[in-house]
Amino acid sequence: MAVIKKTCPKCGKKKKMTRHHYMPVRWYGNGANNAHILLICRKCHDDLEKLIPYEKQSIGFYFKVVQIFLCTNTQHPKKARVLQKQKQTLIGMSEP
Repeated sequence: MAVIKKTCPKCGKKKKMTRHHYMPVRWYGNGANNAHILLICRKCHDDLEKLIPYEKQSIGFYFKVVQIFLCTNTQHPKKARVLQKQKQTLIGMSEP
């Protein structure tokens, strides 16, 4: 079977896509109750996963993580700092 490449919505590169469940499979499973999926390249998927805390969060939190991630330029030369800043923002959102 041929590998179909698509354009990643984050980095804009044409690559093989992987599925990112908006809500972590470890908490919500991968069935019909967790049908919100983003197709994204492996490298960007790995960066997105770094922003998600292990502890269970509200459903809205996970959607906000994806929104912030897609709207922020992590292709910047200082990518590690950008990702750290995103994570700090999201940690602040998850606290009561």
